[in-house]
Amino acid sequence: MSIEIERKFLLTRFSKEQMNKKNIKLIDKKKISQNYLAIGEEEIRIRKIIDESEENASYFMTYKKGNSLKRIEQEIEILKETYDQLQGNLKPINKTRSTFKFNNYLIYVDEYDDFDFCTIEIEFDSVEESLNFVPPSWFGEEITVNKDYKNQSLWLKLNFKAINLT
Repeated sequence: MSIEIERKFLLTRFSKEQMNKKNIKLIDKKKISQNYLAIGEEEIRIRKIIDESEENASYFMTYKKGNSLKRIEQEIEILKETYDQLQGNLKPINKTRSTFKFNNYLIYVDEYDDFDFCTIEIEFDSVEESLNFVPPSWFGEEITVNKDYKNQSLWLKLNFKAINLT
């Protein structure tokens, strides 16, 4: 298992022109379809990821534990057939993820199909590095620990009636 150290920000207006003006280089762009098998302190999710440059799909199952900027994560690649069996009838989160090079970091910008906002995620090698990072103003409000913007919370909003949870 690995440790994920990540901060997340609300990007209210995603502008490619603005990103280009900030000397940020686009690395790649992917379509992600994400569903959950378990949610809460521990989460298990499945993902279908399509790289827009190749249009090949890859499938993953990920286990995560924790709700702060430091979480345990284990990801394995699975077969399409396994993904299809696990997919079920619930609506997945669909988003476009653009990866950019920003200074010495990779940043991930997620544009959600069903929500009117974008997020920026940035990963770090240590908690100290993450706490010392001063985000530029255009990153927007930090939402790292705001549960309303966690992907599992967004997934619940999409599927509230189907799973009948409060």
